[in-house]
Amino acid sequence: MTWSLQLTHGELGRDGVRLAKAIDEKKLVQDLRIHLLQQMGVDNLHPEFGSLLDGGVTPDGVAHETVIGMSDKDRAKMIIQGEIYRIVNEYQSKQLARAKRDKMSYGKATLTPKEVVFSINSLNIVEHLDAFQVTIKLTTASKTSQILNLTINNN
Repeated sequence: MTWSLQLTHGELGRDGVRLAKAIDEKKLVQDLRIHLLQQMGVDNLHPEFGSLLDGGVTPDGVAHETVIGMSDKDRAKMIIQGEIYRIVNEYQSKQLARAKRDKMSYGKATLTPKEVVFSINSLNIVEHLDAFQVTIKLTTASKTSQILNLTINNN
């Protein structure tokens, strides 16, 4: 089983006197949320990390504008959809590669089925004032459904 430090409203979560951990489905949802909301190109050590939803710079140096404020809302929704599928597919590929490495190194998996993305069941993007409300329904390898809600705006 793997874990991440739990984030609550952008702050480290607490479990009594200790820092809280996100595990299983909570880790999956948190990891994808961070990957989707982090602007690509901000982390110099990992320039490929993040998304282009709020603009950013790809590792090859190409700058992209944010989808927020685009006059063509249908185009903005298509960009959001494409970026979400790209990120989830990339995340799945990394999980698969890790599972293979773990099997070779440890003889067993370190990822649990609850934290592995199996598929995107549905993706709903709704424009609301100056923001997009995004609902992603995922299925994990343990066949449980998870919902990831995002608000993509200028804040």
